[in-house]
Amino acid sequence: QDVVTRAESDITGYSSALGAIDNFTEEDWAKYDLRYTFEVYPAGDNGSGTPIANTRQVKTINRFNKDKDVYFNVRLTPNKTYKFVVFADFVNQGESDDLYYNIADLRNITAIDGKISPMDEARDAYFATEKKKITSHLEKSIELKRPFGKLRVVTTDYEYVENYAAPAKAKVTYYNCEIFKSLNAVNGTISTARTAKELTF
Repeated sequence: QDVVTRAESDITGYSSALGAIDNFTEEDWAKYDLRYTFEVYPAGDNGSGTPIANTRQVKTINRFNKDKDVYFNVRLTPNKTYKFVVFADFVNQGESDDLYYNIADLRNITAIDGKISPMDEARDAYFATEKKKITSHLEKSIELKRPFGKLRVVTTDYEYVENYAAPAKAKVTYYNCEIFKSLNAVNGTISTARTAKELTF
């Protein structure tokens, strides 16, 4: 989430308050696709059970379809309530293999070692979990949200910088912090791991 302020978009339309879908350039979209992973769980699953057999579906969307709805079709028993889970992340263009997040288990989504770095919009991700009772035919819309926050360093005195020379780097230090360990997309909880007293990027 944003802290204190929200910067205006610059002359290119880029706003760091927005995510990868809004900020990606044509060059970025030439490198990445957006991958959606869908599963169905029993309605009472608290995040420790297993998905209903054969309900996992994966769809990869390119830049030409990024603003279109994504549809999943699944056959389920009528008059029962189920939990629908969706996770979306970025992968290399034309591929569906994990890039930044290991999603083999939507109950334990982890960041891939060596892939964590600041200033990388492609690490953006989205998820949703929602219960719904199935009738004979049901079409349900699900809106995804970010499971992570975004910390932005915002310059407020840019007009006073000589020759508008933007700084190339910024230093951020976290004190007594806990960092992301895993996301359980089924129950919407994030687990963390305590680090040293200071963590600097």
